[in-house]
Amino acid sequence: GPFSAELVNLTTPAGEPSITPVNLTGETGLLGFGTNGTNATFTFQWEPQALNDCNFTQWGFQLMDMRGEKLTWFDSPECMAAPQDGNVSCYIEEGLDTNTTYLARVRMECHDWRLHSNWSEVLEIRTHPIITEAPNVTTLMPLNPPGKLR
Repeated sequence: GPFSAELVNLTTPAGEPSITPVNLTGETGLLGFGTNGTNATFTFQWEPQALNDCNFTQWGFQLMDMRGEKLTWFDSPECMAAPQDGNVSCYIEEGLDTNTTYLARVRMECHDWRLHSNWSEVLEIRTHPIITEAPNVTTLMPLNPPGKLR
């Protein structure tokens, strides 16, 4: 009948799922100064594991803002578009609040959802508080005046 192809597809074993990424780490940064000009930033890295039968489509990457009444995961498009392998990293500078704790998690996502990896261990990471003005730059003076040879 007309539905046979779909039925076969649904009952076909999916194969070997992809393996959960490991070593999710993050660094925080700040762009700009002052309440209106300050953007919190995150840079994340993780290590992909075996694809197995997964036909890779993108990373699942989610953040959770720990201040909320109802804590929900939200997708992070910058990280979902990270390269499939190699030194996998991503940079986020949109939509983050300063001085705020976030949770992050990542998984491998495949053309067939049944082959998605499990979510990684959750990383807890906090953005920097606002810096209201540029920090003073300390300059180191040479001990001997330049140009004088001893």
